[in-house]
Amino acid sequence: MISKENYLTEGLVHNIYKYQGYIYKVPKDSFEDFNNPNHFLIEQKSHEILAEKGIPAVKVEAIYRRGELVGNKNILKEKFVEGNIIDNPLLSTNQRLEILKIILKVNKIEIPRYGNINAQGYGDYSSWRKYFFFTNIRNKKVLKTLKSKKIEKIFRDLEKKDYRIPKIKQGYFLLLDYNSNNFVFNSRDEIIAMFDVDHPIAGDVLYEYAALKWYHPLSFDVLLKELVTLNDSELSILDYYYLYFGFSVLSFEILHSLDLSESINKIKNARL
Repeated sequence: MISKENYLTEGLVHNIYKYQGYIYKVPKDSFEDFNNPNHFLIEQKSHEILAEKGIPAVKVEAIYRRGELVGNKNILKEKFVEGNIIDNPLLSTNQRLEILKIILKVNKIEIPRYGNINAQGYGDYSSWRKYFFFTNIRNKKVLKTLKSKKIEKIFRDLEKKDYRIPKIKQGYFLLLDYNSNNFVFNSRDEIIAMFDVDHPIAGDVLYEYAALKWYHPLSFDVLLKELVTLNDSELSILDYYYLYFGFSVLSFEILHSLDLSESINKIKNARL
């Protein structure tokens, strides 16, 4: 089943195979840190949480440990859903709205604690600010390897403004990934399935909007025009979150030897 004949496509982290009505996600060799059962257990639990709230998250059918299907790979199996998958640049405004409406529904789901949602379905940290504190330590360590005085200065300036992180009392399910290839549309442009929810966090919904702005500014513009109104205070927090999220993205790219140019340019041009 995991063979060249059954190869379907690839994402950033996984190679995707299709066999007898099922999808098999296999971590790439270059993303060995994703080649562990917990990575897929988080995805399985996330999909369960979403499905319980009426979100059309695809059911994870099985998780195979190393050696069960392919020598040294952990593999996730889920049902294949027939429909239309549309690349981000080709989305119509209506299709963007459908994705945004799903995101807003997801953002109403309350999650215990804060930060990275684990395989038990709650966040790893006791407060929202603690999530930022510990993520900041990791980012600072990774960013030093970049040896860029400009980036280091922007990061230090960001640290000085951590008072803009609100002390929220409830964390909500945040996707942080809105790749349109993770959504399946029917012929009426309705979303009938979503998948690949493998690194959500629990936190402030404004952080979700900041991540959306980082990855998909066109969809962010539609969000503000059609669905959400933010006041000046919220926009200020979102600016902080946007830059903070950008540093997390840059850290990920450094760790996995990806192209850094786009993220560096966004960070240099961000307002704070």
